[in-house]
Amino acid sequence: MKKVKNWIFIVMFIAVLAIIAFFVIINQKASSLILVDGVVVPSNICSKIPEVVVIYKNGCPACAVAVPRLQELEQELGKNFKYYDLSITSDAQEVKEKGLLVQFVPSVIIKCKVYVGVRNKEEYKSAIVS
Repeated sequence: MKKVKNWIFIVMFIAVLAIIAFFVIINQKASSLILVDGVVVPSNICSKIPEVVVIYKNGCPACAVAVPRLQELEQELGKNFKYYDLSITSDAQEVKEKGLLVQFVPSVIIKCKVYVGVRNKEEYKSAIVS
């Protein structure tokens, strides 16, 4: 009877270790961030991206409003923004490799804060120059 209890204990101990290892592995791979309005990008991802990142998709009506505003602001401020068009495979792959998961476009990251949807030019400018 004692051998059976020891055997059950060993099996349960191994099962618990396997479950812990599974969750550790899952959490290491889940280093992506879903872009939601107002979220702040963690420093491990933020350090890999420029000050202003514009993620859009060709053919998106909201993007057709936001992107020209941002391009105009980029010129006015004398800055260089990074643009990713998700309809271009290489751009979409690069965004994914940076750990960014985009649900809605346009998504703009300004100084590590996410802005989803269209903003007026002054809102964008205020976020950039502050």
